[in-house]
Amino acid sequence: MDYESRSELILKIQLKIDDLMELISDPRVSKDCMAVYCFGINVEEVYNKQAEVYEYFSGFSADNPDEIKIMLETVAKSYISSIGKPNAPTDSIDYWLNL
Repeated sequence: MDYESRSELILKIQLKIDDLMELISDPRVSKDCMAVYCFGINVEEVYNKQAEVYEYFSGFSADNPDEIKIMLETVAKSYISSIGKPNAPTDSIDYWLNL
């Protein structure tokens, strides 16, 4: 993916993230919600013989470092528990309730 295509994709992703973050910024909801996200896009035109190169962007909505730690641990635990299993349908509420 070239620079222009990556930039367009990042902008599209950012617009979706902005919509989601707006939902949880509502005062009636924000005290009960936290969020974390990270996206990486491969930079194919940069050669590095030791590893692939990615451009990353990330963000979060949390009240303190402990909440961020909990969210990142949950993401890692979910990833580790999914290794070797068929992809579960993430559009099902059961998927999220059973994490």
